[in-house]
Amino acid sequence: MRDICAAADMSPGALYRYFPSKEHLVDAVVEQHHARWMATFTTAAQVGSFFDALDYLTACALDEEEVNQLPLWLEIAAEAARNPRIAAVRRAHYEVLSQVIADLAAQAITSGELNTPTNARDVAAVVISAFDGLRLRRGSDSEFDFRRTLRCSVLMLGLALGGKAGNARIPRAPEETSA
Repeated sequence: MRDICAAADMSPGALYRYFPSKEHLVDAVVEQHHARWMATFTTAAQVGSFFDALDYLTACALDEEEVNQLPLWLEIAAEAARNPRIAAVRRAHYEVLSQVIADLAAQAITSGELNTPTNARDVAAVVISAFDGLRLRRGSDSEFDFRRTLRCSVLMLGLALGGKAGNARIPRAPEETSA
């Protein structure tokens, strides 16, 4: 808690006024992080096609503020490994996110946007695992080219799922779209 107080330029008394324990502080951080990503996934579900949703999620993951949050995400993951309560909260959160992606994948399979024998839940698991793996790598290695690898991963995922050629594209970061 001392390190947190020092980083926040706040006295322990002031911090304990808002959070009676470290556990309460971790809960608040986890909830805020999960709420932000739930809003992102909800918006992604409304942008159109499966690949449009992946493009949107990729753009959000490439956002500088989100990239700066990766070490915090890594700490939350580490806390979940030690704390069964935080692990349960993360599991429930991932279940909701997985359902959003699975619903998008099911629609894409039905519409023919995806041509894969893989079921929608498995597609969702692969998408979320790919994003998490890249976030883990970037959160623990600031030299890792997160942007390029994420864009390439989305392209490869699209091709592996039998996406229509026009949809199997590399999403561009905002600075790359201006010509």
